[in-house]
Amino acid sequence: ETMPVPNHVHKETTSEIIQLLDVITKKSEFITIFYSVLEGGSEYDLFAKAILSYAHAAGKTMDILQNVVQSEFEANIGTPTSIMRGNTAASRILGLFCRQEGKQFLKKQLSPSINSIVGGEISFEIDHCKLSGDIPVQKKANLGNLLSFAECVLSTIATPESILDMPRKIKALAFHIQRLATQHSPENTMLLVGGFVMLRFINPALMTPDFYGLVQSGSLSMTDRRNLTLLCKLIQNISNQRLCNEEWMLDCNEFIEKNMHRLEEFYVHVLMDPMQETDEQEPFGDLFNVTPTEQLNPEAIDLEAFKFFHDIFIDRKSELLEAFGQDENLRESKEAMKLVELLNDYGETTPPEVNIELYYSPLCPFSRAVWLFCLETGIPVVTHKIDLLKEDQALDQEYKKFSQLSPSLQVPLLHVDGEFVLEESAAICTYLCDLFYVGNHWLPKAELESVSRIHQQLDWIQHAIQIPVLRLWEACKNPTAEALQLTRYRDFVTNLEILDKMYAMEKERCNKLPTCPYFQGNAPSLVDLFTILSLSFGQLIQGFTVNKFPTLKLAYYHFVNQYSKKYWKQINYEFEGFFKYVITATSTGSVQQIRQSVLFQQTPHTIYEMVQDPENDIFLFLASKTISTKTNAKLKRGLKKLNTEGGAQDDKAEETDEAPYVVNLDIGGEFNIRGREGTNLLLVPGKKIVQTSRMSDWEAGYLSTVIFEFETIENSQALLHFTELNCPSENSKAQEEHWLRFWKKINGVRVDTIDQTIVLKTKGPEMLFNILTDWRLLSKTLKSKMKFEENGGVHMHNKVYAKITSTVPNKRIVQDWRCTDWPEDFFGRVEQDLQGYEGGCRIRCQIHMVPYDRVKSVEKLWKSSMWKKLGGIVCTSLEQNITFLISPAQVCNILLNGTTLSSKLKSKCVATPDTGSQFIAGHLKGTVMRYDEHKRIVLCVSHKDWPNHNSLVTLTLNPVENGTEVHMYHENIPSASIKNISDMWSNDFWEKIDGILTTNIQTSCILNSTSPEILYMTLLDKNALSQIVGSDSCISPKVGGQVSLYDKVVKGGVSALELNTSITMSLRYFNWPFGLQAETCFKLDEINGGKGTVFTVQQNRVPINQMEDAAKNCEELCKQLKKFKFSKK
Repeated sequence: ETMPVPNHVHKETTSEIIQLLDVITKKSEFITIFYSVLEGGSEYDLFAKAILSYAHAAGKTMDILQNVVQSEFEANIGTPTSIMRGNTAASRILGLFCRQEGKQFLKKQLSPSINSIVGGEISFEIDHCKLSGDIPVQKKANLGNLLSFAECVLSTIATPESILDMPRKIKALAFHIQRLATQHSPENTMLLVGGFVMLRFINPALMTPDFYGLVQSGSLSMTDRRNLTLLCKLIQNISNQRLCNEEWMLDCNEFIEKNMHRLEEFYVHVLMDPMQETDEQEPFGDLFNVTPTEQLNPEAIDLEAFKFFHDIFIDRKSELLEAFGQDENLRESKEAMKLVELLNDYGETTPPEVNIELYYSPLCPFSRAVWLFCLETGIPVVTHKIDLLKEDQALDQEYKKFSQLSPSLQVPLLHVDGEFVLEESAAICTYLCDLFYVGNHWLPKAELESVSRIHQQLDWIQHAIQIPVLRLWEACKNPTAEALQLTRYRDFVTNLEILDKMYAMEKERCNKLPTCPYFQGNAPSLVDLFTILSLSFGQLIQGFTVNKFPTLKLAYYHFVNQYSKKYWKQINYEFEGFFKYVITATSTGSVQQIRQSVLFQQTPHTIYEMVQDPENDIFLFLASKTISTKTNAKLKRGLKKLNTEGGAQDDKAEETDEAPYVVNLDIGGEFNIRGREGTNLLLVPGKKIVQTSRMSDWEAGYLSTVIFEFETIENSQALLHFTELNCPSENSKAQEEHWLRFWKKINGVRVDTIDQTIVLKTKGPEMLFNILTDWRLLSKTLKSKMKFEENGGVHMHNKVYAKITSTVPNKRIVQDWRCTDWPEDFFGRVEQDLQGYEGGCRIRCQIHMVPYDRVKSVEKLWKSSMWKKLGGIVCTSLEQNITFLISPAQVCNILLNGTTLSSKLKSKCVATPDTGSQFIAGHLKGTVMRYDEHKRIVLCVSHKDWPNHNSLVTLTLNPVENGTEVHMYHENIPSASIKNISDMWSNDFWEKIDGILTTNIQTSCILNSTSPEILYMTLLDKNALSQIVGSDSCISPKVGGQVSLYDKVVKGGVSALELNTSITMSLRYFNWPFGLQAETCFKLDEINGGKGTVFTVQQNRVPINQMEDAAKNCEELCKQLKKFKFSKK
C-alpha cells in the first residue's frame, strides 16, 4: 500500500530515503539503473534535480558528478563521440548542474549581448527558402548580422576576465572530462571537452535565455528564437570542429574554420585551475574526494526530491528489484545487495501518527493562514471551527473545549496529542515545520542567513501588520463606513509600503530577479503566507488597493491565482460572504436601503431558524404560542400558513404551493422561499444572517443584500434589526410590503423607536426626576387618575401601563411601558435622560419597540398627556447641506454682514462676526455664540412663533472645488414648527443668498469576475461605455479631459485618475443650477485576488430637487455593469 506523502514528509520517512540515497549515489551504475525505470522527460528532469538536491546537502556533489561522467565514458567506449550527447542520466544531471552553478556567470556574460537583439528588427535568417523579396541582398545582410553577433559572443566568453570568472566547479568537471578523454579517446579530447562546455553549458543559455533568466520572460519573438537557433547551430559546429554541409550554410564555413583553433585555445584556458600554485599540486584537488557531511540535515534537501524518491521507491520497487536481480555482477556486490534490502523494506512501516487539532476561524486572516498552510503541506489536522461573531457560546461544545484550552480565547490554536497547546499563528507554523518536513521554501533552516531573515520578518509583521489588522477586525464586527475609511489605517498602509521595500531588498540579497514573485524565491515562505492573508483582509478598508505595493502585489497575485489556486477558494469560502456583507453594508447609499425592526416573543435562536425555514412545522407551532386560540386550532388541523390578523393570504405566487420552497442552512447555500431566491453569505447562529436576495419578478441583473441582526432583550425575546441594501428603487415600496407580510406570518410585530427631546424651562433635573419616579406625585402634577399596583407598576386612564425598572438619581429613568391595546405581553422600553439646560431641564426620551402602526398615536399621547402638562416643549433637529459657488470667506461675509444680508433677504438684518453680538435675519433673532473665521458659525436664535424658546444653529464651512459646502445643524426646534423652519431656511434664506440645497449619493455593486484593470479600461473606452450606459458617453483618459454622458445630458471634466483604482470627475446635469458641479468618483476596489472588483459611485453635492434622476442613473449604471460582457484582454 502506498504511503501517503502529500506536501510534507514525516521525519522518519526522510531518514529512510536518505539511507537509500547514500547507497544509490556511491556507484554510477546504481544511478543508471534507477534512471532506466523512469518514464518521460519530466521524470528525467525531476530525477536530476532530486539527485543534485541530495548531493548538495550531503556534500558529495563533485564526487557524484565525477562518477556519472566516468560511467558515461565506460558506457560509450566504442563510440566516444556519443559521450554526453544522448538522453542519459549523466547528460541530464550535468546539464542541470551547469545551469544551477553557472546561472549568474551566464547572466553577466551573455545577457547584455542577447538583450541587444531581442525585440528588434535584426534578422540572422540565411535559409533562402525562408526569405522573400531580394533574396541575395537580404541573405548577405543577414549573414553579416549572424557572423558579427557570433563574433561578439565568442569574444565575450573567451576573454581572460570571462574565463577567470567562470565557476570553478564547472572548470573542474571539464578537467575531469579531459583526463578521462585522454585515457579512452585521446584524439577526441578537445572535442569532448567542447561538447561539455558548449553543449551542456554555454549553448543552452543561448538557445533559451528566458529559461535561464537572461531576458525577461515572454519577451522573445519568433524571429528572436530563430536568430538564436541559427547562432547556436553555428557555434556548436565550431565546437564540434565540423564544417556545414547544408547548402544555405556553406557561407559560414570560412568563419567556422577561422574560429576552431580559437575555441581550442579557450578550452585550454578553461582547463587551468586558477588556484593551482605548483605543478605538484593536483588541479582542482580540493573539489574532489571531499569528506561528506557528517550529519546530513534533511532540511537542506528539497521537499520535491523527497516526494519524487518516495514515489519511485514505492511505485517502481518491483522493476528496480528485477533490474538488480538480472545483473549477475550486481548480485555479487555487497553495496547492491544492501540497496536491494533497503529498497525491499521501504514503506513497510508506517511512521507514528501525531494527533493534531486546529481551532480556527474562517474570518480571521491569521487563522486562515495556518489553515491554508496545513492544506498546502498536507499536514493531517482535525479542524474545529470557532465562530468569533457568535455571542451566546454556552451550548457550543467546540467553543467549550476551546475555552478550556485557551485562556486568551484567541484563534488559531493548535492542540497536539491531547497535551501540548500553541496559540500564535507564526509559532504554530514554525512548530509544524519542525514536526514535519514541509519544504525548504517555507522555512529554509539549512540556510542560516535566510532562516534568520524569515524569523526577523515574522516578528516585524506581528507588531507592524498584525496590530492594525486586529483593529480592522474589531471594526468589521459591526461595520460602518466611517470605521472602515482608509484614513483610520494609515499605519497599516505605511507599514505595507515599508514591507514592499523589504521584499525588494531581500530579492536583491538573494540575487533574484524583480519578477521573482516571493520574498526569497519562486516558492512562498511563511513571510509570504502571512503577508498575503493580511493583504486579503486589508481589502475590507474602503479605498485600499494592492496596486500601491508593486512587489507585494506580485506575490499576492501569483499566490492566489497560481500557487494556491487549489485551496484559496476553500479557505475563503465563508470570508467571501463576510467580505461582501461588510463592503455592501458600508458602501451603499441610504437611498437604496430598507430598514425595519421587528419584535418576537421567541428567542433569537428560534427566530434565526424561522427566518431561514419559515414553513417548518415546529417553528409554526412555536409562533402559535402567543396568538389566538382560533389560530391554534387551525394549526392542529394541519394548516401550515398562518393567516394572522392583517395577513390575508393574497400574496400571489409566494403563497401558492406551486411556488418553489428550497431551504438551505449552509454558508454559500442557495435558497428559494416562495419567490425570494438568493445565497447565504454569512450565518452566525442566533445573531446574524446575511444573504444575497432577489424577488422572482425583479428585472434581471438586480440583486440586493439582506441583513438580519438579532438582539436579545428582556425575557429572552428577540428584536430583529432588518436591512435590505440595493433594492431596485421601482420595487422598494412593494418590497417593504413583502417584508411586512412576512413578519406577520411568523408572528413578528414591526416596531420603531420614538426619539423626543423636551425642554422644560421652569423645572430642573432634580424636580423632574422626583415627579417622574413618584407615581402619586406624577398623578397629582398631571391631574390624571392612576391605578397603582403592589409591584410598583401603574395604570393610567386604563390606556397605559408603566413600571420603572432602573434609575440613576437626577440623570436617568428606565421603565417598561405599553398601551393596553397593544398585543398581549408586548412591552416597549422608555429611556429618559435628564440634564440641566438654561436654568431648566432638557430630557431626551427614547421609546423603544413601539408597534409601527401605533407610532403616531404614541407620539401624540406622550406629547399631550405628559410633556405638555409638565410645561415642556417637544423639540427636534434639522440638518441641511448647502453649496455656494463662492469661497468660505465670501459666504461668511454674507452671513455676518448685516448690510449684505439685508440686501440679499430684502429685509432689515443685523449681523456681525463678533462673539456675543446680536443676530437678526428674517424671523430669527438671537446672538452670535461663536465664530471660527471662515470655518464655523454658531448662533443661538429664537423664532417669531416661539420668541421665548432658544434653538442652536451650527454652520460648518468646508472649501470645495469652485466654492463652499455648508453643513447646517439646527437643534432644539419645537417639533410642531419643523416643517415651517425647514421651508424657511430653504426658501427664505438659502435661495435668496444663492445657496443650493444638496445631498450626497452613493451606490455600489460587486463584479466578481471583472478585475479593476479591465473595468478601468472599459470605463475609459468610449464604445464600451456607450454600450453600458445605452447612449453616447465618453470619459477622457487624461486629467483635464472632457466627460460627456447620456447624449451630453451630463457634462464635465476629469479631475484625477488613479490607474486601475479610481476616476474622479466634476459633473453637472444640463438642468442643474448654473456653475454647480457634483464631485463624482468611480472607485474600483479589488477583491478575489485581483480577479473581481467592488465598484462604487460616489456623487457629492447633488441638488436635492434633482437627486432622483442622479440616483436612478447611478443605480442603472451598476445594474448594466453586472450585465455587460467585459473583454478579457
